[in-house]
Amino acid sequence: MVEQKRIFLSKTDTEKAEKIVALGWPEVEPYLSMMVVWCEDCNDMVCSVFRPYLISLGDKATPYIRNHLRELTDGQHYYEIRGILIGLISELSNENLVSYEKELTIISAFADERALKDECPQLAQELLCRLKNYLKTAE
Repeated sequence: MVEQKRIFLSKTDTEKAEKIVALGWPEVEPYLSMMVVWCEDCNDMVCSVFRPYLISLGDKATPYIRNHLRELTDGQHYYEIRGILIGLISELSNENLVSYEKELTIISAFADERALKDECPQLAQELLCRLKNYLKTAE
């Protein structure tokens, strides 16, 4: 992973978000962590710019998404985890989903009230089920 850059961006600043995406790969790599963070809330307008781009990167974005998920899991930020699960990971191809098995397994075991309220374990279990079905058919 390359050193990450932060720039000021408001949740409605789609013009600046589009300029970042227009940098293309690999020039956009220093901004990937920031882009992942903006995908926590699908209601933010910049998420609608960053999400499809991150998904299109596939495995190139995986280290940044996985790192952010680990940080969220350590701090029990369930609303944000839910956003990443729904907004990013659920949209990935089955081939890319394989990279997230460990994180999904950890999230699926969450049992506290807040995690259950934000549906994190259920979402992770659904994605694990999709992954297992894919792996069975890929054999």
